[in-house]
Parts: sequence; structure tokens; C-alpha cells
Amino acid sequence: MTTNWYTKEYKRLFTGDPWYGDNIIDSLERIPTDHWHRLHGHQTIARIVGHVLAWRAELLRHLRDNTDFNLAYKSPEEWPDVSHMTADELRAQLLENQEGLIKAITDLTADELGQTVPARHKYTREEVINGVLQHDLYHLGQINLLASLLN
Repeated sequence: MTTNWYTKEYKRLFTGDPWYGDNIIDSLERIPTDHWHRLHGHQTIARIVGHVLAWRAELLRHLRDNTDFNLAYKSPEEWPDVSHMTADELRAQLLENQEGLIKAITDLTADELGQTVPARHKYTREEVINGVLQHDLYHLGQINLLASLLN
């Protein structure tokens, strides 16, 4: 794959017209504000969005060669407390992160895509970019399911 392919896919998932359904922004804008923090089971939409943001921020740090941060599985950093944040604040953070990711991916060369990320794991940048894209899609499904259950 190329950086162009990945930027296209991130844009399609975020604000485009993906074949599998609504994109992230359309899905989130359709959810009533009072549903974002409503608990269903052990999860809220806001909490899932916070989790998605944590992984997207981790990806951005890896793409910028920051070795000081490694998101730990099931840690408070991976599932941050966003109970104090509004739907608008979370969407704004997603938009800001999306802009950063698109720029960081676009700035990569083909050689850099194949290099390992600076972390304790030995994944290439391409594997991490693709993994976070799949992670976003997985949680988008959860968000849409949870939104339908809350309605």
C-alpha cells in the first residue's frame, strides 16, 4: 500500500462514503447529545470515542518518532475518563487528530512506511497505520450498535 492509499482510507472512514455504512462524523453527529454519556452495559459512546482518540493519538506520536509513550493495554490511558467532556469537545478532538494523522501519513516516504515504529514492539509504520484504521472501524460498529440500543 502507499501513503496515498492510507490517507484516502482514513478520509473515507472519517468523512467519506464508505461502502459499509456511515462514516465516523456522520455517525457521531446523528447521536443525541444526551446519549453520549448514557451507560448501556459497561460502556458509553463517549468512553468508546475517548478510547478511539487514545489510539489515534498513540499512532500520531509513533509517526512523529516519539519513543516516550507506549499505550498499555487496558490501562487508564487507553480508556481515559471522558465523563467531563461534551460530545462537541470529543468531536473537536477527533477532527484535530484527523488533520494531524492525514498530514503525518502524507509526509511519510515509502521507505518510512516500512520502518519499525519507535517502540518496544516491532511493527512497521504501515502495520500500525493499518491496525489503527481497523481499530477505528471496529469501534465505529460498536458506537453505531450502542446508539441504536439507546434509541
